[in-house]
Amino acid sequence: MNKPFTDHQKQLCSEWLLTGDHACTPAGRIKKPNVTLLCQWLMMASHRISPEVIVKGFKKCFISNAVNGTNDVLLWDDSEEDGILGVNVGK
Repeated sequence: MNKPFTDHQKQLCSEWLLTGDHACTPAGRIKKPNVTLLCQWLMMASHRISPEVIVKGFKKCFISNAVNGTNDVLLWDDSEEDGILGVNVGK
């Protein structure tokens, strides 16, 4: 779930950089966005991640897996569906 979250954050930052007239430092660099805007980006990025991706991430970390071992196969799943990378054991 970290990869899709980070991707959304980068996208929001890129959109901010491409739009608007930004204040510059004396050296001519664009000033950092304010804390309020950064918090909005974090909130927006977290809302863009589907609940299914979050559940699958927890299951891959063996958090809230079925105690009887029926979900153990998720640890060895190498698919990149929903933006989650599998564990590459033995490679």
